[in-house]
Amino acid sequence: DLGELSRSGCRKLRFLDPEGLGSLQEDAWSQVLDHLGGHPKALELLGGYLRGKPDRARTLLKNFGPAIQTVDRKLAAKHQDRGRSLLIETVLSQVPPERLPTFDRLCLLEEPLPAEELEILLSADGIPDPASDIAWLRDHGLLARKVSPSALAGGDAVHRLLSARPEQQK
Repeated sequence: DLGELSRSGCRKLRFLDPEGLGSLQEDAWSQVLDHLGGHPKALELLGGYLRGKPDRARTLLKNFGPAIQTVDRKLAAKHQDRGRSLLIETVLSQVPPERLPTFDRLCLLEEPLPAEELEILLSADGIPDPASDIAWLRDHGLLARKVSPSALAGGDAVHRLLSARPEQQK
């Protein structure tokens, strides 16, 4: 990869290509530099595309804006996904190994349950001190008090982001 040219290098490339890049009006040239930067191969490709048909520039530049907005939205979404993944990894790294079996079992629940019911289920599943685990998970933000639409009373449930984490993190 050649890297980006300086502004003066871009001007020189434009000067050397009067039928392509040189055919661009100053405002169009500014847009090209904003969208493509000083990448010499991209500028060379654009020059060849414009050679002999300078009216192509107007159509191309008109499409740059919406295309870049679409890419920016997709990149922002990926950035947010990475941020959420990092948050989940960070939160989960704080869970002591002895509390993970309780946490993993609670992730399987689809509806919040009162603490007493959770303790009974976890005890039946062989968890030695479910009340302590539930209290720890609640105190550290991994469990939240919620009300199920079908329940009369509230209960505890693992935060949705944590329970829906990808399988490789479980």
